[in-house]
Amino acid sequence: MKKIFTSLALVATLFARAGSGPTISTGLVISQVYNNGGSAGATYANKFFELYNPTAAPISTSGLSLQYASSVGGTISGVFVLPAATIPAGRYYLIQGAANAGGGGNPLPTPDAISTINSSGTGGKIYLVNGTTSIGASVCTGANIIDMLGYGSPTCAEGTPASAGNLASSIIRTAGNIDTDNNNTDFTVMPNPVARNSAYFVAPVTLESFSALKMNTAVQFHWKAATTAATVQFELQRSSDNRSFSNVYAETATQARCQSPFNYTDATPLAGVSYYRLKITDVDGAVSYSNTATLKFDNASGIYLSPAVTVSETQIAFSSNTVGLSTWMIHDISGRLVKKFTYQVTVGENRIPVNVSDLPKGQYQVSGATVEGRTPVLRMIKQ
Repeated sequence: MKKIFTSLALVATLFARAGSGPTISTGLVISQVYNNGGSAGATYANKFFELYNPTAAPISTSGLSLQYASSVGGTISGVFVLPAATIPAGRYYLIQGAANAGGGGNPLPTPDAISTINSSGTGGKIYLVNGTTSIGASVCTGANIIDMLGYGSPTCAEGTPASAGNLASSIIRTAGNIDTDNNNTDFTVMPNPVARNSAYFVAPVTLESFSALKMNTAVQFHWKAATTAATVQFELQRSSDNRSFSNVYAETATQARCQSPFNYTDATPLAGVSYYRLKITDVDGAVSYSNTATLKFDNASGIYLSPAVTVSETQIAFSSNTVGLSTWMIHDISGRLVKKFTYQVTVGENRIPVNVSDLPKGQYQVSGATVEGRTPVLRMIKQ
């Protein structure tokens, strides 16, 4: 079963570069490199080097090595002999590297091998070599070089060098792991990198679209996907730091359900910046992720007044996951209770009409207590 990587950024890059008739590598390729592991603010605690088998047959790592040279250096400064293993067709192999000082980043997924290669984050040359000894001073050519990635401003590369990543991005081979022997077109900078080891699968799902739209103090999500799997689980995940994500919504959908768009509203986004992504898991446990959407809210309480400045009437707008009776209070600027009423809450969007025509002009505070707890205090001006 063909596995399809669903990152929108990578799909867009591949489509933009299609049409020149690129060829698929006949052997292992370097599929992703992250050179900033361990720095303060880094995504991962270690650097990593990722290999991929794009062929239809398993490939042995016996007798192979990963080697590194600096951008301007004429000799190899790091040689790592790969342990004897077999990389199945269509699978990844993760090699952990050294860690920069700073103590930043999350642990890598379980690496398939651990090296001490200390690659530069600004530029360098990384080689996959058929052999276990240094390729020496002439590091730009060699019949035993299986694949090479030159990034930043190196003395040589396959074609034109690839751009260097940063603390929050890796250098990743474009969708389909195409190898045209031109680093600049074969690789792109990937925000929010995901390190992939031999246990990593990508779900047989094509994510056709994923969007997040800010609506007042809520976020509306829309996505469309096609799948060859019998069922697919979608998990909408949210984070305040773009590292630790938690679920805000989950749905298991059949193949037929995936023919229609999906919609969801997060009525209570986080205050400040919220990061959202879609995690996709098929029936076999294969996982992939959407691109990450970033939205900022100054006061993401999930409840608001419409309008907040009024002459006679306003509405309390909010979303609820539970049915129940709510109590609402309006206090004047001195803290004196001037109005109190109840309202039957329904599941979903609620809009409570509030007549304030009998109140004197001035500033007021509106708050409530529902079955889900106390609400934040809202500000209202009566004109």
